[in-house]
Amino acid sequence: MTDLRRPDEDRLSNAADKGPANRRLFSVMAVIGWLVMSYGVYGLMINAAQTHPASWLLWFLGGIVVHDFLIAPVVVGVGVLVSRAVPDDFRGPVQGALVAGGIVALTALPYVLGFGRSSSNPSALPNNYATALLTLLLFIAAGAAGLVALRRRRQSAQGGP
Repeated sequence: MTDLRRPDEDRLSNAADKGPANRRLFSVMAVIGWLVMSYGVYGLMINAAQTHPASWLLWFLGGIVVHDFLIAPVVVGVGVLVSRAVPDDFRGPVQGALVAGGIVALTALPYVLGFGRSSSNPSALPNNYATALLTLLLFIAAGAAGLVALRRRRQSAQGGP
């Protein structure tokens, strides 16, 4: 039977299967994770008057829907475009910058939109978060551009394309 996996896939699959020690570690970490999540749900329920479990459940399920039907398709689409438009040698820095920029933008979005800003409390959200976000995104883009330039320079020094 022909093995259709690429060499890099072989390395990844072999790295994940290191025998019983790896399975034991996974099992221990899974139990710890379930215990932490159970403690969180317990706290949510025992403090129901303050935590409003129904609202939390709606927020939690809404996050799943937004991820699965908005964020994931956009990420996959951008990934396909990058894989077609960016040469293999430069794809890593570009993808890294896109991932970092996306995380930063999603994290900053509530601040940029002013959620929590109040005219009665000017010290709440006192900064220009849109400018800060754009500045950070420019730094991320500059870092990626620097890595691409460094790789190009190394290729030309080695006589590559």
